[in-house]
Amino acid sequence: MRGILDMIRGTARLKVTGARPERMLNILAREGIWFSRAESEDGAGISFTVLHSDLKRTRRLAAQAYFETELLRHAGLPTIAQRVKRRFAIYLLPPLLLLTAFVLSLFIWEIEITGSETISDAQLLSVLEENGVGIGTMGLTIDRELLRDKVIDALPQISWMTVNVSGCKAEVIVRERIEPPKTIDIKQPMDIIAAKTGLICELSVFEGLKQTDKGVTVLQGELLISGTMPSISGKTRYVHSQGIVKARTWYEISEKIPLEYISKRYTGETETKKSLLIGNYRLNLYLNGGISLDACDKIIYKERLSLPGGILLPIEIVTAEYREYIAEPVRMSEDDAAAILKSGLTRKLQAQTKGEPLSLEFETAQNGEFLTVTLRAECMEDIGLTVPIQQLAKE
Repeated sequence: MRGILDMIRGTARLKVTGARPERMLNILAREGIWFSRAESEDGAGISFTVLHSDLKRTRRLAAQAYFETELLRHAGLPTIAQRVKRRFAIYLLPPLLLLTAFVLSLFIWEIEITGSETISDAQLLSVLEENGVGIGTMGLTIDRELLRDKVIDALPQISWMTVNVSGCKAEVIVRERIEPPKTIDIKQPMDIIAAKTGLICELSVFEGLKQTDKGVTVLQGELLISGTMPSISGKTRYVHSQGIVKARTWYEISEKIPLEYISKRYTGETETKKSLLIGNYRLNLYLNGGISLDACDKIIYKERLSLPGGILLPIEIVTAEYREYIAEPVRMSEDDAAAILKSGLTRKLQAQTKGEPLSLEFETAQNGEFLTVTLRAECMEDIGLTVPIQQLAKE
């Protein structure tokens, strides 16, 4: 019991040196100061333990008796409290940081959108912010059903939506409406004309009056299948022309490219600048905002901080790396230049035709510092184009 009380009140271990140091014990007893564990120290002094509250008084009495005192150690709650008081920030900072991180994790600092194809992310984020969901919104306050109804009302293209909140990240999942396929109104009178100039190789008429035949070369805009048909009664009948008209078509496309271009040669010199991104606020961890490099590329790396358990925090360490380079003229070989042009011309041809190429021919020519490649292609494709009946359009 005594030991517990001493721990609560606190104790101090002193060493007293001087002539006849045992006299110090008599002084303590005479003054009514409690002490314990008195031990001789090599005949030159004596050590003992007193209460922390009597430390100053004991030292004063020792000085009056011409003794020298040395504090060996402290013990007990008063000593611990004194240490905590001196290092208050050190002991308090970790729990404060954890508490701050926990509070920040209750708010949304990142919004990720999935499933949106025709609706832009900026448009959807704007509608969400209008309905109270944005950067800095507390995740626990989001009413998913109410938010879904409001967003669908504002954006009819969306058929379903939900918001999943994990830590400080909100994942917005949307499903867009599937538009029904376009239907053909077969009651509307229509002609079929040539969308391109070509040599007809196949002509199948399902509805309408044939105006040409296989083996005939037709020009763009020429009538192929007419929707104007005579009837037995002598009256003109108008129908929706239907059919397949396949023809051989020809293309000639040219592109050119310079053989000399500017390339980057990296010198190996780099500069790095770090910053802290807290939500939408940036804190630069550098003093000089300038770059000493003449010409450089800037590469950004981002690292998101998280708590144990995978809870993401709204704090990112952003590293900007600057790599110096020297711009140098480089000459490309003709083979490499031709390969680039041929690939581009092939893609361009595929965008212009609806059929399959029958033959491809490339012609290469160099003119000064430029290389020109010409593509000549023969294709087989459906050239039929359905348009309103020309006669009715004139009327």
